[in-house]
This record gives sequence, structure tokens and C-alpha cells, in this order.
Amino acid sequence: MGLFYKEEDWVGDNPVECEDDYVEIFHDGQGHPVKTFFKLYKGTYWRFLLAGVFFVLKNSPVWVLPIVTSNIINIATHPANHSVHEIILNIAVIALLVAFNFPLNYLFNVCQSTATRAVEAHLRSSLVRKIQQLSISFHIGTESGRLQSKIIRDVEAIQTLVKEQ
Repeated sequence: MGLFYKEEDWVGDNPVECEDDYVEIFHDGQGHPVKTFFKLYKGTYWRFLLAGVFFVLKNSPVWVLPIVTSNIINIATHPANHSVHEIILNIAVIALLVAFNFPLNYLFNVCQSTATRAVEAHLRSSLVRKIQQLSISFHIGTESGRLQSKIIRDVEAIQTLVKEQ
């Protein structure tokens, strides 16, 4: 069992499950990609919020390192005013933040990936159901490989929307 998902419900809790809902989302959001994004990922906001928190925490060593470095330089240049314990404290702070980087990065990726995979799975299944509803003459006249590659490109475009940071 995963940390943020149930194995029996791997695709997540995205309430947009009907292909008509997806069609409506894309028609309403034409020309407004942010509006489309929020409607498409409805029900997975908490995962993105949690991923944002983990992102800030995992990147904190980058923001704290200049402060720690300047503290150590100040301590080294004025040793009479400071003790060695202050250097050890600064090194311990940065070491602790770097040690937490790996688990926080893992949690960030888990939260973001499960939300994205949930939407991808629902979108793929809706696209396949829509294709199955098309007429037989359409399927006879259309190459199945071309249709499958179109579906894959469309879903990857949605995935790229989230992955590009």
C-alpha cells in the first residue's frame, strides 16, 4: 500500500470520469489553459498543494546555504566574538537540511505523479470510450495506429502541462 494512494484505487480520486465531462471541460476552457487545467485536475488539488509544500522544503538547503556560509565566514573572521560551537551548529543545520532532501524529493514526486497519473488514466479511458462509440465506417477508413498515436500525444500534452516547471 502506498503512502498517498490505495492500491485498489491506483488511478486516484478524480471525479471527472465521464467522457462528456472532458468534452465540456475543453469546450469551456478554450483559450484559457489555466481554467482548463484547474477543471481537469479537479479533486486532486490537495495532492498538488502537498507537492508544493514538499517542493519548498526540499529546496530549502539552496536558500539556507548562503546564510550558513556567511555565518561561518563571519565566525572565522572574528573568532574572538564567536565560539567553535557556532560553526558546528551552522554545519549541523545545513547537514540536516541536506539529509532531508532525499525523502522530501521522494514525497514531492509521489504527490505530483499520483495526481497526474489519475488524470491521465481517466483521460485515456474516456478517449478510448469515445473512440469505441464511433461508427464502424469510421474505423474501417482510419488507421488504428494513427488514432492510437493521436491519443498518446494528446495525453502526453496534458502530462507536459504539469511536468514543465
